[in-house]
This record gives sequence, structure tokens and C-alpha cells, in this order.
Amino acid sequence: MDKVRVWTRQDKRILEVLDKQGHYRVDKSYILKRYEDCSDVYLDAYHWFSKEASKIVKRPEGCTYPIWLTVDPRIQINPIKGQVLLELEVDKKDLLVMDAAKWDHILNYWYIPKDSEDQKAYLADLEKRGIKDQSSIYTSNFYPLLKRRVLDSWKRLFDESNMLSTLTQGAIWEIKKEWIVKITRP
Repeated sequence: MDKVRVWTRQDKRILEVLDKQGHYRVDKSYILKRYEDCSDVYLDAYHWFSKEASKIVKRPEGCTYPIWLTVDPRIQINPIKGQVLLELEVDKKDLLVMDAAKWDHILNYWYIPKDSEDQKAYLADLEKRGIKDQSSIYTSNFYPLLKRRVLDSWKRLFDESNMLSTLTQGAIWEIKKEWIVKITRP
């Protein structure tokens, strides 16, 4: 089976969970605590991601939200106080890799274009309609058809034929203790 090296920075308490349970899964309370007032934005995006990603990589029972990873060894994330950097070796079949810019579009409730021409046409359509804030299409109830267009575009997150950036990131459903290759503390 093909293995892939990936990295994730997590709260140091993850080590206790891994020791006790043998695995770690993201709980909604972690998201609420980490993002506080912005947690609704993240949870909305995470719910969409979880539904769509589980069609590509089977989500183990009991897993709800993704664990974000760095997949490029050149992009090192250093642990900070209270956190650890885990270097993992995971099965390729358990890993989702995506364009980081596309994920940012989703977190901002923006449209993911097919290509540069599609982006120009979309922005021209918004300008013609007098819409200055792309996020308002998703966050208000005034644009149901445009909102559907935005949501439909998000499926392009998993389409590697059109990348918005060269930066990729990954996600897995859980961390198993036996996947840990190295733990780096600050």
C-alpha cells in the first residue's frame, strides 16, 4: 500500500487522547473553542467538506470533521507553545489533497471558477448585478440562484485539473497512534 508523509500541528493534549484511545478525531467542541465567534463560518464549511469528502475517502464511523495537514515537506509548520507538530505516515487512500486557494474560497463563501475566463464572466455578472461583496451571495437570502451556483462550484475543490494555486493541503478523518513517525515540541 502506498504511504505518504504528512504533518499536522495540534494542541498538545492530543497526545493524551492518542495514548488513551489509540486514535484522535476532531470534536465539534474543539472547533467552537478554537474559532470562538467565527466558529459558525468554519462549521458551515466543514459540514459541506465532510459531506463531499466522504464521497471520495470513506469516513470512519464516529468521525465528523477533517484534520488538516501539510502535504509538502518544504512548507514546514513549527509547533508553538501548547502545541505539537506530528509527522505522520498515512495510507494514500486515506488522504484527501486539495488546492489551498480553493479551500480559502470556500471559507470565504466565494465561487470557485473553472478557469480564468469563467472567473472573469462570474465577476462581470456580479458587477452587472451591483454585488460588491461575494460572500453576501452565500450569507444573505437575497440570491438563492447565485448561492446554488456558488455551492455547485465548490465541488471543484477536488478537481485537480484546474488549480488556483500551487499550494496544496491535505485532510484525513482521524489520526491513529501507529501513524506517528515523529513528535516535535516547541
